[in-house]
Amino acid sequence: MSYIDVSQSSFQYVHVVRLQDGNWQKIQTGIGARGANHSVIALDPSNAPYLFYTYYNVGNPVKAAVAKYEGQSLTRNFLSEPPIPSGYWSASFALDPGGVPYMAYTNNAKLAVARYTGSAWEAVGTADFPIQDNGGVLYASIAFDSQGTPYVAYRDVANGNRVTVMKFENMSWSVVEYAGISADNAEWVNLAIDSTDNIYVSYYVATGNGALGGKVTVLKYDPDLH
Repeated sequence: MSYIDVSQSSFQYVHVVRLQDGNWQKIQTGIGARGANHSVIALDPSNAPYLFYTYYNVGNPVKAAVAKYEGQSLTRNFLSEPPIPSGYWSASFALDPGGVPYMAYTNNAKLAVARYTGSAWEAVGTADFPIQDNGGVLYASIAFDSQGTPYVAYRDVANGNRVTVMKFENMSWSVVEYAGISADNAEWVNLAIDSTDNIYVSYYVATGNGALGGKVTVLKYDPDLH
């Protein structure tokens, strides 16, 4: 697993640890990163760990980094720098079933997806193609079905700040069922797809926003219900 040590107010360290012989052990030294946030750990089909995190950087307020831990010694090797737009709001990282790294990221107007080709990151879809451009797409989450089809869930400002889910198929993005599947004012959107390709979305509604305020809701997509 990964975690961020925030004991120092001005500088954080990102750590990766593993459970071995009943004890948690750090893998190499921590990575120093000012304003480190949102660390994610993922395993490829050979169980090699990938670490993703964001951090603050002079000149470009937020950047992202991805490292792969390789070999018996779990040597840490950084991939080329992932794209982060100005006005960054959120990012989500996952590996497809073949172990290819993907990243979904948002600013205050757009949501886009990129994948790692082995030497660089490329847009998923037409180059520089935003999945949505509606003046406020926030809280993105990415996941894959068993065939490697990417799905993204996000807070869709154009549809009452509700959750919308899209998938990339036949070289284009399309909405799954319909836009705005959740209650209004959804936050902290998360997407998961199980081994039989059932799609789940969870989200939180802030206190003061109706009966669901202050609660977490989980939705399951049933393609047989229309």
